[in-house]
Amino acid sequence: MHTPDFETKTKLFISYRDKYNRLPDSRKTSITDSQIQEVRAEQIHEVHTEKVVQNVTNIDETNITDSQIQEVRAEKIHKIYAGKVVQNVTKIDETVITNPKEVHAKHIYAENVNIAKVVNIIHDQPSSSFSSPPQQRPTGAGAHPNTAPDLVYIGDALPSPSGVLEKVSRLIHKGRRVRKFIDYFNKRTWEETEVKVAENYKKLNEPDFEVHPQLKKVPNFFGGQMADEYKKEKEFAVTEGSEEIGEGITINELVEQLSNESCKYIAIAGQAGSGKTTIMKRMSRSVVVANDLVKEARKAEGTFRQLFFRKKRQFRFVHHFGFKDMSVSYATRPEEALSPCDLLFGKIAPGFQNLELEEGYEWVIEHDSECIFFFDGLDQAMWDLHGNHNKMNYFDKSSTTTIIYNILTRNLFPRAKIVISSREHKIASLPLELRPPFITALAGLDREDIKKLFIAVLGESGEESWNKLTVQSPSLIQFSSVPLFLLLTAIVHKFNPANPPDTMTDVMIQILHIFMRCDHAEKRKNMKQDVRKLMEMSFEGTKEKRVIFTIDDLEKFGLHSDEVRDFIIKVPGNNMLSQHLMEGDNLMFFSHQILQEILASLYIANMDLATFKSFITEEIHIDHWSVVLRFLCGTIFNKDIRTEFLKDLTTVIDRKEKEALLRENLKAKISQCTEAYQKLELFGALYEANDAELIQSHVQKINFENESFTAAGMYAMSSVMRRCGHLEQFRLVKCGLNAELMKCLDLNLKGSGLKVSKIDISGNQMNEEAFKSLGSALAGIDGKEIELKLQMCGLTKEKINALQNSRFKLDKLVVSGNKNLGSAGFAEVGKVVTQCHVKEFEAWNCKLTAEGMKAFRENTLNAKLDKLVVSGNENLGSAGFAEVGKVVTQCHVKEFEARNCNLRAEGMKAFRENTLNAKVESVNKINVTSKQDKRECERWK
Repeated sequence: MHTPDFETKTKLFISYRDKYNRLPDSRKTSITDSQIQEVRAEQIHEVHTEKVVQNVTNIDETNITDSQIQEVRAEKIHKIYAGKVVQNVTKIDETVITNPKEVHAKHIYAENVNIAKVVNIIHDQPSSSFSSPPQQRPTGAGAHPNTAPDLVYIGDALPSPSGVLEKVSRLIHKGRRVRKFIDYFNKRTWEETEVKVAENYKKLNEPDFEVHPQLKKVPNFFGGQMADEYKKEKEFAVTEGSEEIGEGITINELVEQLSNESCKYIAIAGQAGSGKTTIMKRMSRSVVVANDLVKEARKAEGTFRQLFFRKKRQFRFVHHFGFKDMSVSYATRPEEALSPCDLLFGKIAPGFQNLELEEGYEWVIEHDSECIFFFDGLDQAMWDLHGNHNKMNYFDKSSTTTIIYNILTRNLFPRAKIVISSREHKIASLPLELRPPFITALAGLDREDIKKLFIAVLGESGEESWNKLTVQSPSLIQFSSVPLFLLLTAIVHKFNPANPPDTMTDVMIQILHIFMRCDHAEKRKNMKQDVRKLMEMSFEGTKEKRVIFTIDDLEKFGLHSDEVRDFIIKVPGNNMLSQHLMEGDNLMFFSHQILQEILASLYIANMDLATFKSFITEEIHIDHWSVVLRFLCGTIFNKDIRTEFLKDLTTVIDRKEKEALLRENLKAKISQCTEAYQKLELFGALYEANDAELIQSHVQKINFENESFTAAGMYAMSSVMRRCGHLEQFRLVKCGLNAELMKCLDLNLKGSGLKVSKIDISGNQMNEEAFKSLGSALAGIDGKEIELKLQMCGLTKEKINALQNSRFKLDKLVVSGNKNLGSAGFAEVGKVVTQCHVKEFEAWNCKLTAEGMKAFRENTLNAKLDKLVVSGNENLGSAGFAEVGKVVTQCHVKEFEARNCNLRAEGMKAFRENTLNAKVESVNKINVTSKQDKRECERWK
């Protein structure tokens, strides 16, 4: 279809104007039903686009009935490459429209007259075929239960100009207005997404580099996992669960998805304080920079910027908007309803005229493939996406929820890229049609980034504080993988450098102490009472597995929303830290779940004795209380937490009686534990208690098999080992140990003075880095009589070499079941035997050959072995047993075993000839097959 040029259009407009002027006055001034034969709606176009005609037919002069109204066509929204979106309203019952004059056609034009009326049809039933289980909305101010879909009010597109001159003027200036709209929102995104990680912590230094959490692509949200509002944060999850399932991805792979045309909807999931907002801001800025959308952005640096620059330029409009900052409407009346334009742009564009907003909005509709929306913090939204929702078009008006539903289900802006962020439970509980096809979970900072960031924010004292942290309280490193907690730990180190915290409880008590003693809090007369009320609310919330609170919840406990929002943690006089204790508006949550849990534990500590006894007997060991139990043990038992830090938070009434009750309860629970995770949870609680007597009386052995640990689990376990004094056995067989977990073990055992009798990590296929950490951990153990079993560990020359880089002593070494050692591997094993003063050595079923035995012998010249076992090695042959004989002689072996070695007379003879000077005391376990072999064996004996 040919599009007329501007000059032709102008002539056409003048012709219409003249024709209109020739009409009788009666036709000019009055438009009745009988005069309306055809309805034309102006089609949305870019600057200088054509008109599309829309008809409303069969409207009778005097009445409107079923038979007269066959079809009402809603406004057709043109989309590039996408055709038209049509919404039909059919079969309107006579009883619904009691007064025909209340029904108006949208943008009604008589044949020669340009005059508009409005169709305002209220949908009584949901037009969406999708539904999900209804869920009650927040009961805060202005909230309404979502028992039915919110109403949709048919709205107007941009009205047509009233005359030719206005039409011409609009066409001339439209491009400028659209440019203003695009530039404003791109610049707004640029300005609002500047990231300063230490901005709220005034005494900390702002790092001059970026670090990013590790990323995982998480598919199992689609199975409904992780839907609970309250769940243990990753740093406290001691065993691998379904929430840990996920494929690790790089930042580059995430950027690939943002640039991928086929992936239109992405979610960033993570716990509170994990860095969701930071990564959303950095991605938003990077898209602005890479597409050269803001002049000030051209010199910007950063990881995401570099990655986005490699991609094809594709975005012209970047909009970053927080869900909690969106206007909230429930559309109970037409005047309260919002259009998508109102919600996304109108309320945050002061100084914009309606025409500028509308034309900019039209551009977004037509060019949605060039737009990307970053919506941050779905879990902070004050409305609920569950339930039934009506569909709507671009100019209809409805509730905030309905608009967001239509955006996320791609009914609106179907070709735009949408990125949302949220805590995991909110995404996991979304109805199927609202779930993003690509979900990335933030998995915490890695150790090197933790170290780098911790040192940077502390400045000159950073290196010294890091060294103290790694030596005195290495378990806090794992918790510092959450950026928010890293900053809180840094604050406490800055505030109290001489006595830094040793446990999580200590950190959180000091943070609350800083809050209670700051100038801001001191001015509040009822601060202590308010914190006590927060404790009770935290306890009740945790009991109900909730982390989200409403205004009604606050009022129930005698709190006011403004007061709670105003709770700021600050260091006295220095503005060291400015972190809101609670965030949100009508919905509120603690800035990190750990704050809720420490307050809940303090509430339990303050219970009267009878209530305390009842609670720890009946409820405290239910799984969702496990983190609270840790803090409770820290509060009740840990004598290292200074009294001055606790006095504003707990009365510690009947402390000795509570200590005795909790001690007996823990003792009974440890003896009854059958599940590995329960034991590890209790280890975490014992560590927070920081009571050596309590730990040593309860933990003599650690024995797990076929379990899968997280770093948090290993830290919990090794932190308890650190205070054990002596362990009879440390056995982790087939537990999927890896380099990260062995590093955790190494860090916690350094300088601990721990003595261990038996260590068995058989069945763990670890790499060289893991064996290096194992060697370092063994060097930190104080003991000479250690038995080390490394059966079926896939040992190689490189792994044994990594192990022996550290100096330690072993009483017994077992390498049985390692069939890939070869000659070079057994040479390294020989070095370990000599270096570590091994007295007993076993190598069952290792495919040991003559060459391997020779290599072992050549590296054990100075070794002294009381016992040597080479059973199950059928490939030794005569030459191999000759080498075995030499080892027996040179190492002064007292006990020798060689069962199931396919031993023949020739081999026995070779063995005998090389043990003429040996003094073997026990040879009862040499198996031979024939009478001749037996005779040869007897001759040797």
